[in-house]
Parts: sequence; structure tokens; C-alpha cells
Amino acid sequence: MKTDTEMNILTLKEDESWKLFVKNIGDVANLEYIQPLAQEITRECDGLPLAITVIGSSMRGKIRVKQWKDALDSFKWSKPYNKNVKDKVYSVIKWSYDSLESRDIQICFLYCSLHPAAILIDDLIHCWWAEEFLHYNTLHMWLWNLSYKFKFVAST
Repeated sequence: MKTDTEMNILTLKEDESWKLFVKNIGDVANLEYIQPLAQEITRECDGLPLAITVIGSSMRGKIRVKQWKDALDSFKWSKPYNKNVKDKVYSVIKWSYDSLESRDIQICFLYCSLHPAAILIDDLIHCWWAEEFLHYNTLHMWLWNLSYKFKFVAST
């Protein structure tokens, strides 16, 4: 795609990246068996603040080495088919998608790409209901988990 303006994306330095990642994953960063994997995942983010924040938030509270190794493998093996998309941005989006709790929620995530960013969440949820993407149990669990996460973040 041809654009009129080319913009450079500024990235964080390695130490800044690590500080942001630690802020998002919390005390897990202090576990000696997790720290090397966490540092490697941070390097895979290439200093992109959005990637660091999304992945860090997703990994918060995960204390099993296998979870961290799986995440790291996911980033290393995720390659975009469209070479115009930066590898790291694609792998973060893929990780976010793969981390969603159910197929129904993944469908809702994909559905979001069909609408403008300014769409009201209530309107979007009504669309999901109309398309029968959500069933009562799925929506109820998703909203409960979301409210729990907001309460957790608000309490920290």
C-alpha cells in the first residue's frame, strides 16, 4: 500500500522494555526460574510498548515454566504471511488471539476488525448476540472474568 507519509516507530531500550514488562507481569518477574524466560520474551517484543504491555498483562500470574516456554515458542514460530506486517506486531496480535478463553470469544475478536474503532461496546455486543456468536453462558463467563480483571487492576 502506498502512503503519503512514512512514520518511524520509536522503540524502548532494552532496560526500559524490561522495566515495563516487569510492571505488567508483577512479582512473577522475581522468580529465578521464570526471569530468564521473561527476559527472552521481552527481547522478542523488540522494544514495542504495546507488545510488551499486552504480553506482560497476559503472562501476569503465570508461574509454570511450561506456560512461559509455550509463550516464547509461540512468538518464535509465528511469522506473518504478509511481509509488509512487522513480525513482532503480528506475533503479539496472534498471541492475544490464541490466549482468548474460547472459540466464541476468538470469533468476537475477529468481528471487531469489521467495525470502526469508535463503535460503542454495547452496539458491538448487540451485534454479537444478533449473529449468535455468544450464548448466555459464554457472555456471562466473559463478563465475569473481565470484571474480575478490572477489579484486580484497580486494587493494585
